[in-house]
Amino acid sequence: MSGDRWKDRARPYNVDIYFLEKKLMIFKALCLYLLAFTLGMATLRSQDNPPSEEKSKKWEQSLSMGMNISKGNNDSFLLKNSYDGVRKMKKSKWTLEADTAFATENDQQTTNHLKGVAQYNRNIRPNFFWLLNTSLQTDKIADLDYRFLIGPGLGFSLIRKEDHGLDVETGLSSLTEKYANTGRDDKLALRLADNYSINLSDNAKLW
Repeated sequence: MSGDRWKDRARPYNVDIYFLEKKLMIFKALCLYLLAFTLGMATLRSQDNPPSEEKSKKWEQSLSMGMNISKGNNDSFLLKNSYDGVRKMKKSKWTLEADTAFATENDQQTTNHLKGVAQYNRNIRPNFFWLLNTSLQTDKIADLDYRFLIGPGLGFSLIRKEDHGLDVETGLSSLTEKYANTGRDDKLALRLADNYSINLSDNAKLW
Protein backbone atom coordinates (compact mmCIF):
# COMPACT_ATOMS: atom_id res chain seq x y z
CA MET A 1 0.00 0.00 0.00
CA SER A 2 2.88 2.33 0.75
CA GLY A 3 4.20 1.71 -2.74
CA ASP A 4 0.88 2.69 -4.30
CA ARG A 5 0.73 5.81 -2.17
CA TRP A 6 4.22 6.84 -3.35
CA LYS A 7 3.23 6.19 -6.95
CA ASP A 8 0.14 8.38 -6.61
CA ARG A 9 2.23 11.22 -5.18
CA ALA A 10 4.59 11.07 -8.17
CA ARG A 11 1.86 11.61 -10.77
CA PRO A 12 1.22 15.34 -10.09
CA TYR A 13 4.97 15.99 -10.36
CA ASN A 14 5.06 14.56 -13.88
CA VAL A 15 2.00 16.60 -14.79
CA ASP A 16 3.66 19.76 -13.46
CA ILE A 17 6.77 19.09 -15.55
CA TYR A 18 4.64 18.58 -18.66
CA PHE A 19 2.76 21.84 -18.19
CA LEU A 20 5.99 23.70 -17.34
CA GLU A 21 7.62 22.53 -20.57
CA LYS A 22 4.48 23.51 -22.47
CA LYS A 23 4.51 26.99 -20.92
CA LEU A 24 8.19 27.39 -21.79
CA MET A 25 7.47 26.50 -25.42
CA ILE A 26 4.63 29.05 -25.52
CA PHE A 27 6.85 31.70 -23.89
CA LYS A 28 9.66 31.03 -26.36
CA ALA A 29 7.25 31.14 -29.32
CA LEU A 30 5.86 34.49 -28.14
CA CYS A 31 9.39 35.88 -27.88
CA LEU A 32 10.20 34.74 -31.41
CA TYR A 33 6.96 36.28 -32.71
CA LEU A 34 7.84 39.51 -30.90
CA LEU A 35 11.29 39.49 -32.48
CA ALA A 36 9.83 38.93 -35.95
CA PHE A 37 7.26 41.70 -35.38
CA THR A 38 9.97 44.09 -34.18
CA LEU A 39 12.14 43.38 -37.23
CA GLY A 40 9.16 43.89 -39.53
CA MET A 41 8.16 47.19 -37.92
CA ALA A 42 11.74 48.43 -37.98
CA THR A 43 11.94 47.67 -41.70
CA LEU A 44 8.70 49.53 -42.40
CA ARG A 45 9.78 52.55 -40.37
CA SER A 46 13.12 52.72 -42.17
CA GLN A 47 11.29 52.88 -45.50
CA ASP A 48 8.97 55.67 -44.33
CA ASN A 49 11.59 57.88 -42.65
CA PRO A 50 12.78 60.99 -44.54
CA PRO A 51 16.41 61.10 -45.74
CA SER A 52 17.23 63.90 -43.26
CA GLU A 53 17.07 61.39 -40.40
CA GLU A 54 19.33 58.79 -41.98
CA LYS A 55 22.48 60.28 -40.48
CA SER A 56 21.38 59.36 -36.95
CA LYS A 57 20.60 55.80 -38.05
CA LYS A 58 24.01 54.71 -39.29
CA TRP A 59 25.63 51.73 -37.64
CA GLU A 60 28.55 52.39 -35.30
CA GLN A 61 30.68 49.29 -35.72
CA SER A 62 33.98 48.01 -34.36
CA LEU A 63 35.95 44.88 -35.16
CA SER A 64 38.97 43.68 -33.21
CA MET A 65 41.29 40.78 -33.90
CA GLY A 66 44.21 39.54 -31.84
CA MET A 67 46.70 36.69 -32.07
CA ASN A 68 49.56 35.62 -29.82
CA ILE A 69 52.09 32.85 -30.43
CA SER A 70 54.84 31.86 -28.02
CA LYS A 71 57.51 29.17 -28.29
CA GLY A 72 59.71 27.84 -25.54
CA ASN A 73 59.16 25.65 -22.52
CA ASN A 74 55.43 26.06 -23.17
CA ASP A 75 54.11 26.40 -26.71
CA SER A 76 50.94 28.48 -26.73
CA PHE A 77 48.62 29.97 -29.31
CA LEU A 78 45.77 32.45 -28.81
CA LEU A 79 43.30 33.86 -31.34
CA LYS A 80 40.52 36.29 -30.36
CA ASN A 81 37.98 38.13 -32.48
CA SER A 82 35.14 40.42 -31.47
CA TYR A 83 32.51 42.55 -33.19
CA ASP A 84 30.27 45.28 -31.79
CA GLY A 85 27.58 47.16 -33.67
CA VAL A 86 25.14 49.81 -32.43
CA ARG A 87 22.45 51.62 -34.39
CA LYS A 88 20.80 54.47 -32.47
CA MET A 89 17.57 56.01 -33.67
CA LYS A 90 15.29 58.61 -32.19
CA LYS A 91 13.24 56.19 -30.08
CA SER A 92 15.01 52.87 -30.47
CA LYS A 93 18.39 51.17 -30.57
CA TRP A 94 19.81 47.98 -32.08
CA THR A 95 22.84 46.26 -30.53
CA LEU A 96 24.82 43.36 -32.02
CA GLU A 97 27.76 41.65 -30.33
CA ALA A 98 29.88 38.63 -31.24
CA ASP A 99 33.11 37.24 -29.88
CA THR A 100 35.13 34.10 -30.34
CA ALA A 101 38.31 32.81 -28.73
CA PHE A 102 40.53 29.83 -29.43
CA ALA A 103 43.66 28.93 -27.48
CA THR A 104 46.02 25.98 -27.12
CA GLU A 105 48.91 25.17 -24.81
CA ASN A 106 51.31 22.39 -25.72
CA ASP A 107 48.87 21.20 -28.40
CA GLN A 108 46.01 20.97 -25.88
CA GLN A 109 42.95 23.17 -26.28
CA THR A 110 42.44 25.51 -23.33
CA THR A 111 39.82 27.85 -24.84
CA ASN A 112 37.25 27.34 -27.58
CA HIS A 113 34.08 29.39 -27.33
CA LEU A 114 31.74 31.46 -29.46
CA LYS A 115 28.99 33.87 -28.41
CA GLY A 116 26.57 36.14 -30.25
CA VAL A 117 24.11 38.66 -28.78
CA ALA A 118 21.37 40.76 -30.34
CA GLN A 119 19.15 43.27 -28.56
CA TYR A 120 16.46 45.78 -29.48
CA ASN A 121 15.52 48.70 -27.20
CA ARG A 122 12.41 50.84 -27.59
CA ASN A 123 11.86 53.97 -25.53
CA ILE A 124 8.72 54.25 -23.41
CA ARG A 125 9.87 57.48 -21.78
CA PRO A 126 13.13 59.44 -22.20
CA ASN A 127 15.03 57.24 -19.70
CA PHE A 128 12.77 54.17 -19.60
CA PHE A 129 12.58 51.46 -22.30
CA TRP A 130 11.43 47.93 -23.04
CA LEU A 131 13.76 45.48 -24.72
CA LEU A 132 14.06 42.12 -26.43
CA ASN A 133 17.32 40.23 -25.92
CA THR A 134 18.57 37.01 -27.49
CA SER A 135 21.93 35.23 -27.37
CA LEU A 136 23.58 32.01 -28.51
CA GLN A 137 26.71 30.55 -26.95
CA THR A 138 28.92 27.46 -27.35
CA ASP A 139 31.94 26.37 -25.32
CA LYS A 140 33.71 23.13 -26.19
CA ILE A 141 36.07 23.26 -23.19
CA ALA A 142 33.07 23.40 -20.83
CA ASP A 143 31.30 20.67 -22.90
CA LEU A 144 28.55 23.17 -23.71
CA ASP A 145 26.99 22.26 -27.04
CA TYR A 146 24.80 25.36 -27.02
CA ARG A 147 23.02 27.83 -24.76
CA PHE A 148 20.15 29.80 -26.28
CA LEU A 149 18.45 32.62 -24.41
CA ILE A 150 15.58 34.86 -25.52
CA GLY A 151 13.19 37.09 -23.62
CA PRO A 152 11.75 40.56 -23.08
CA GLY A 153 12.68 42.99 -20.35
CA LEU A 154 12.68 46.54 -19.05
CA GLY A 155 15.55 48.97 -18.75
CA PHE A 156 16.37 52.33 -17.23
CA SER A 157 19.05 54.78 -18.35
CA LEU A 158 20.88 56.13 -15.32
CA ILE A 159 23.16 58.18 -17.60
CA ARG A 160 22.28 59.14 -21.15
CA LYS A 161 24.65 61.65 -22.75
CA GLU A 162 26.27 62.05 -26.14
CA ASP A 163 29.69 60.79 -25.03
CA HIS A 164 28.76 58.19 -22.37
CA GLY A 165 25.83 56.28 -20.93
CA LEU A 166 24.82 53.74 -18.28
CA ASP A 167 21.79 51.42 -18.55
CA VAL A 168 20.47 48.81 -16.12
CA GLU A 169 18.18 46.04 -17.34
CA THR A 170 16.06 43.20 -16.01
CA GLY A 171 13.72 40.66 -17.55
CA LEU A 172 12.50 37.08 -17.70
CA SER A 173 14.06 34.88 -20.38
CA SER A 174 13.65 31.39 -21.76
CA LEU A 175 16.93 29.50 -21.39
CA THR A 176 17.68 26.37 -23.40
CA GLU A 177 21.04 24.66 -23.00
CA LYS A 178 22.64 21.32 -23.73
CA TYR A 179 25.89 19.88 -22.50
CA ALA A 180 27.74 16.97 -24.08
CA ASN A 181 26.36 13.57 -23.09
CA THR A 182 23.33 15.14 -21.37
CA GLY A 183 19.81 15.95 -22.43
CA ARG A 184 18.48 19.37 -23.26
CA ASP A 185 17.40 21.56 -20.35
CA ASP A 186 14.67 24.21 -20.69
CA LYS A 187 13.90 26.69 -17.95
CA LEU A 188 12.99 30.28 -17.17
CA ALA A 189 15.79 32.55 -15.99
CA LEU A 190 15.91 36.01 -14.45
CA ARG A 191 18.17 38.30 -16.44
CA LEU A 192 20.01 41.22 -14.81
CA ALA A 193 22.45 43.33 -16.81
CA ASP A 194 24.17 46.68 -16.99
CA ASN A 195 25.70 48.48 -19.94
CA TYR A 196 28.23 51.31 -19.60
CA SER A 197 30.11 52.95 -22.44
CA ILE A 198 32.14 56.11 -22.93
CA ASN A 199 33.51 57.64 -26.11
CA LEU A 200 37.18 58.50 -25.68
CA SER A 201 37.41 60.00 -29.17
CA ASP A 202 35.75 59.77 -32.57
CA ASN A 203 37.44 56.40 -33.16
CA ALA A 204 37.88 55.06 -29.61
CA LYS A 205 35.31 53.71 -27.19
CA LEU A 206 35.49 52.13 -23.74
CA TRP A 207 32.78 49.80 -22.39
